[in-house]
Amino acid sequence: TGGFGDPATRPERLERFKWALDRTKQLGLSDLMLHAGFIPPVGDPARKPFLDTLAQVGDLAQRAGITVAFETGQETAALLRRTLDDLKSPNLKVNFDPANMLLYDKDDPLAVLDLLAPDIRSVHLKDANRPTVKGTWGTEVPLGDGQTNTREFVRALKRIGYTGALCIEREVGNQHERFRDIEHGVRFLRGCLAG
Repeated sequence: TGGFGDPATRPERLERFKWALDRTKQLGLSDLMLHAGFIPPVGDPARKPFLDTLAQVGDLAQRAGITVAFETGQETAALLRRTLDDLKSPNLKVNFDPANMLLYDKDDPLAVLDLLAPDIRSVHLKDANRPTVKGTWGTEVPLGDGQTNTREFVRALKRIGYTGALCIEREVGNQHERFRDIEHGVRFLRGCLAG
């Protein structure tokens, strides 16, 4: 999740990114999702070199014919929107993960969906609760058990015209628990889509 944030690792990360672009093409796929890294806010001296790196990411991906979707959560939706607008790269998009917004305690996913809607390329569905102590990490929970309001989120995705994949993601627990929770998530999501 460090993405391209650390200046010391950017050259290595760009090389890995080139490898990932090649692998994506070899697999016959068109999209690559990743965290950009913690995007510096407007006015921070670290912002320009970071955006220069993301511009390279966009250029490399465009030459490869690949769309790159930056996963939400590590920054506010407003900062991600501003960053995409500043970069003006047609193949840099958004992988909208509502739970990350809660885990990092950055936004209300339903309140910011419209802001990012024009660039949403993919969606991760997982659920979480905000941290109870400011500055700490929230808690990931099975889909439908947390504060993302998945039913309303799915309705909102329909409202904005999103027709892409809804990828259920579960990152905590052992393998058996993850599979069990993903099965639960599939059933829950089917209920949301039917409603």
